[in-house]
Amino acid sequence: MAYKFPAEEATTRLLDVTANVGRTGVLTPTALLEPVFVSGVTVRQASLHNYDLIAEKDIRIGDTVIVKRSGEVIPYVVGPVIAARTGAERPVERPQTCPVCASPVARDEGEVAYYCTNPACPERVARNVEYFVSRGAMDIVGLGERSVRLLLEQGLIADEADLFTLTAEDLLTLEGFADKKVQNLLSSIEAAKQRPLAVLIGSLGIRGVGSTVAEVLARHFHSMDALAAASEEELQTIEGIGPHTAGAVVEWFADPRNRALIDKLRRAGVRLAEEAAPPPRASDRLAGLHFCADRHAADAQTQRGGGADRAARRQGGRQRQQEDVLRRRGRGAGQQADEGAGARRPPAGRSGPVGHDRGRA
Repeated sequence: MAYKFPAEEATTRLLDVTANVGRTGVLTPTALLEPVFVSGVTVRQASLHNYDLIAEKDIRIGDTVIVKRSGEVIPYVVGPVIAARTGAERPVERPQTCPVCASPVARDEGEVAYYCTNPACPERVARNVEYFVSRGAMDIVGLGERSVRLLLEQGLIADEADLFTLTAEDLLTLEGFADKKVQNLLSSIEAAKQRPLAVLIGSLGIRGVGSTVAEVLARHFHSMDALAAASEEELQTIEGIGPHTAGAVVEWFADPRNRALIDKLRRAGVRLAEEAAPPPRASDRLAGLHFCADRHAADAQTQRGGGADRAARRQGGRQRQQEDVLRRRGRGAGQQADEGAGARRPPAGRSGPVGHDRGRA
């Protein structure tokens, strides 16, 4: 039985709430806190998850709030201390525009998240490229968050496809990029061109399309062009694809910027299609299986098979016993023969009756 100590809590003041923009445009509210020591670390920021949760817990800017670290790793705000309110607190307003590019904010029906509607939002682009190169996506070794931001700031890339056009001359001009690092990075970029289609689809940042949905789409369409031409109705006929995901896929490919991204990937030599696996033959699917239409006959066959197995085991046991007996008898006869020969053999260096009889004969 495992025992766990309750998570440590601390109280501090909520100074402000900002919105972080994710790779799919989702705005995540983040609490800015007076520094507080919780579970061995000083916490200055904590997640508030979404704006509906803020309203449900009635968290206000200026509140004294309770802070925990989930699993002693991720800090989050449990809720406000109502008794500590002074009346100067103010409610958290839902964003109307993106805090980075000032584009309008939208919210899909039935969802709690607000998101930036501008695919070219600088923060969305940066987060998309960071995800694109990550280990769970295209796995381009040597590019982290800092390197991606540096490439964007220097104008060497504008999107994910530009990564495949980087040269050694481009990279050697950057701080921290030496010959060996540049060589390894370019090799990793070249290897990423041959990633499976499902990996590429899951790396594009389409809302609702993770690795599992990407696998489903790749198995069904086998090429990026076929997926781009699919309608919402066709997508919804695929098991595991709902209306929200189907709409997000069609919307993503309808964006001219994303169409241009696919064309750039094609020109860069990135694999955009794969051969469809041949359907298994009936003989392959049924190989090794036994069928019986009558359940009682099947039970009888199982019992007969079990009886035959038991009989075979008993027969094998009897044969092994007989072999052991014969083996022991053989060893006994051999020992008696050796003992008789030893009794007749004369001692070394002496002539005995055997030698005398042999000579006389």
